[in-house]
Amino acid sequence: MDFFEKNRQSIKKTAPHLIEILDSLPPPPRAIKTESGDVTVQLGGVSIASSVNPAAEGRKFAMAQSGASGGILVYGLGLGYHLESLLELLPDIAVTAVEANMELISAAMHYRDLSALFSNDRFSLVTGRNETELAAGFSRKVGASGGDLKIVIHPPSYRCLPSGYDGIRKSFETLLSERRFKSRFGGQEEKNIRKNLHAVSRSAGVSAVYARMRGRPAVLAGAGPSLDRNLPLLDWLQDKVFILAADTASAALSSAGIACHATVSVDPQPSSAEHYMEEPPPAPLIFFPTTHPSVVELHKHRRLLAVKKSHSIFKRAEEL
Repeated sequence: MDFFEKNRQSIKKTAPHLIEILDSLPPPPRAIKTESGDVTVQLGGVSIASSVNPAAEGRKFAMAQSGASGGILVYGLGLGYHLESLLELLPDIAVTAVEANMELISAAMHYRDLSALFSNDRFSLVTGRNETELAAGFSRKVGASGGDLKIVIHPPSYRCLPSGYDGIRKSFETLLSERRFKSRFGGQEEKNIRKNLHAVSRSAGVSAVYARMRGRPAVLAGAGPSLDRNLPLLDWLQDKVFILAADTASAALSSAGIACHATVSVDPQPSSAEHYMEEPPPAPLIFFPTTHPSVVELHKHRRLLAVKKSHSIFKRAEEL
């Protein structure tokens, strides 16, 4: 049975911009009957739901979120099993699904009756015709939450994230790593991550400078008595080595006419911006998602995102 038209009428109210896109798509891959009698589908070799019991799999996903006290934002519409279970098991929680893959949305609408899900006042779907539209809707949801929003990922849907959505991928990975900060470092890092989301999604990774560094000696310049003592040496070396400057040292180097090849700012505290009260150096800024946003905003030159390798709070984001 095809549920597309019924779902189409339901989604008109919550995501009218989707209708024109979905109407232009070819039919999705055929549905696969599971052992429980429900359906699943494969996209690009990825099984979107269990081939045994998709509904039970959806309940298990929802039960893992039972401690949520605010809203839940999920990357992944999937075939809707997990979202239906979230709304059922958490009757006081609003659920938002973010989905970039139009082929996946089409498959869900053809093969499952999701009209009750789409009509539920506690459910909303965020999507868009491109990453810019999707990111705007996603940012609005995160910003409107006031910080009381649990971020989770539906793994099969996430594996089907289309190419060209690297900013969304980075944003979700960053938000997931942020969940570790609350218990260990208080609220400052959490606030910084949320304010830095725009910069995170639009910055290249720190590996962009690796090629320039390869095979060259490097100097890490930090503030302290040794910096004052070695400024003449750094002046002589600046065309011969790669100079990486901590934000605390950048002003001293600039005053001495020494050009660094990159600056690094990792301090989550607002006082770190004091090092950039003068014009920031015209070198790339390497920053963490937790770097204080005033530093990131002040730096108008190229920005490169970094995370601490093997550090538990960044473990989920290391691959970036």
